[in-house]
Amino acid sequence: MTKKVRILIADGDEACLLALANFLRKMCFCCDCVGNWTETVQMLQSKNYDLLVADSKIVSAKEFVDTVARVAPGVPIILMADPPVPDDATGLLASPVVACLVKPMDYAHFEEQVRMAVEHSRLRRD
Repeated sequence: MTKKVRILIADGDEACLLALANFLRKMCFCCDCVGNWTETVQMLQSKNYDLLVADSKIVSAKEFVDTVARVAPGVPIILMADPPVPDDATGLLASPVVACLVKPMDYAHFEEQVRMAVEHSRLRRD
């Protein structure tokens, strides 16, 4: 039996959080949702995730990525940002950040990025 893909979504905007969760669940992914930085770290420490989708406003992008790499090594990250993209976000694409998408997002592009990140995560685990 194939392991179900688990995604953590972190966004302080509840409407965005619910929209993303509904979209990803329709793609047959298991999603957990959190609205702040503390909950994000707690969830990453308590469960194994295949992907983290997070709003860059939760905390500075560099601090966020460094902490995620420490508490959940190898988990790919898709950062979401309101325009303009924060200066510290674009320099992170060589880290666990696999994409930085500008809101409002093109959902077809978001789906493509999620599928690539999940595949990357699965290859890393195998």
